[in-house]
Amino acid sequence: MKEEKVERRIIQSEYQDLKINCTLLENPDSRGLCVLFPGKGYTVDKPLLYYATRLAMQKGYNLLILSYGEFSLNERTRHAMGNLVSGVVDEVLTGEDRRGDLVFLGKSVGALFASDAAQRQNQPVRCVYLTPIDQMVDTMALQIGIINFMAFTGSEDHLLDHEKALETLGEAASRLKVYPGADHSLNAGTISESVRILSDVLEEIGRFIE
Repeated sequence: MKEEKVERRIIQSEYQDLKINCTLLENPDSRGLCVLFPGKGYTVDKPLLYYATRLAMQKGYNLLILSYGEFSLNERTRHAMGNLVSGVVDEVLTGEDRRGDLVFLGKSVGALFASDAAQRQNQPVRCVYLTPIDQMVDTMALQIGIINFMAFTGSEDHLLDHEKALETLGEAASRLKVYPGADHSLNAGTISESVRILSDVLEEIGRFIE
């Protein structure tokens, strides 16, 4: 995607007391849409999402970058956020755009929102879950055979019970890649190992969204 062709549009939506601000980067020659779901404190300026965003642009996708207001994570806000996100995606995916590829890419709580939103789509969607959290494991299990997804986590990420997650996913456990020694940001004990993990994740994502 050549930057000189990109058009930027801001989309705002609210439901109950939740609000989201979305930045849509559009290219007339795009192959589809990639929706970015940041973590609560992990923005698209941080390594995993910064480079994943650039990768999606290089692959020719339009980008819909979500930004949430303040919220507390509970079942009520989770349901409300699902309504918000689904409404914005439906607004963007009109007419010809629905014929393109659709990718959801989420980090942490953003991965949770991405998994919920994927359940509501009436077209095929591929999902990338970066550092998924416990609350979404059952949803991931339900998606097996229905939604194509891949996930990345670190063995030192304490927001995911790895043993339970792998058991719940069963034969699809290979979709969850666990990096030894990595934390919730997929950072490891040394800079070189952290960079190696980042490079590996991006390589895997690149193949997945090709």
